[in-house]
Amino acid sequence: MNLHDKMVDAIEEYEGEYATNTESIVYNVMFILFEACGVDGPEDFVKYKIKPISIVPGCDNYTHPLTCCDGLIDQFADLPDQIKDSDLSKDSWEKIKNEQLQYFDECEKKPNEEGSYPVLKKYLTILFVVVLLFLLVLVLFLTLLVCAACNVIKKGPKKDKWAKKYNGEEQVKVTEKSRITKKTKSRAG
Repeated sequence: MNLHDKMVDAIEEYEGEYATNTESIVYNVMFILFEACGVDGPEDFVKYKIKPISIVPGCDNYTHPLTCCDGLIDQFADLPDQIKDSDLSKDSWEKIKNEQLQYFDECEKKPNEEGSYPVLKKYLTILFVVVLLFLLVLVLFLTLLVCAACNVIKKGPKKDKWAKKYNGEEQVKVTEKSRITKKTKSRAG
């Protein structure tokens, strides 16, 4: 069973934008985050006979959930400020209500067209490529590090202040000095 089939099985459990079952929550987040609707598009709700339940008055006959609406977060982000800035008169309430109703009318006619599967597939592909490139860079870095370590082991460090007896170099110098010193003493003596 592939990802598309699993997503279709999960959307058949979808209940609506205010439902608390796992499938509804996951799909609502994907619809808002990816600005998508359905698995392959908004027609999935009719195709799979899913009737989204909405608690927003007048929106309960939509063929898709409100989370499929374009700019849903932006629409409601300003609502508290609109209410706060209004004088709470009947006219200001009517104005806010009409703006919201206009948005919902547009949403009913024109939900997000792209399905969540193609968008999710695109993001997963990008994530896979990024991880693959990271691993490639990591392998190259580790290869260079191993080559450098092998070079140090083979030739010894250059100008090493701390490990003077590295790879027996100092001992060779000491042995050569001892021979020179012994030869000098034996000639002198």
